[in-house]
Amino acid sequence: MDWTPVIIGLIVLVVLAYFFLFPMLVAKAARERGRSGALWFLLSLLISPLLTLLLLLVMGDTDARRRERWMQEEQLRGIMQNRPTSQTSHEDNERLRKLLAQSRRS
Repeated sequence: MDWTPVIIGLIVLVVLAYFFLFPMLVAKAARERGRSGALWFLLSLLISPLLTLLLLLVMGDTDARRRERWMQEEQLRGIMQNRPTSQTSHEDNERLRKLLAQSRRS
């Protein structure tokens, strides 16, 4: 059996993943850090997905994103300090669930 078409197919898949799947992951990571996903997608296509991901990780979150996370944490802290856990109301539990869901998406 000739393995040449299989090997060529695998190489094509790896190249497509490197140039399309990885840039999408970089864009998602950029959006989570408060940066433009489209810009980082294009940068990763032009430069290299691995290099742009490293650059993105070094740069970290934007100031606005840091403030947003800080405010969410403060809201959670305020809810937790106002009432003991055993006496939390249904409304507090709902607010906690929403804030925790937001912080997980962040």
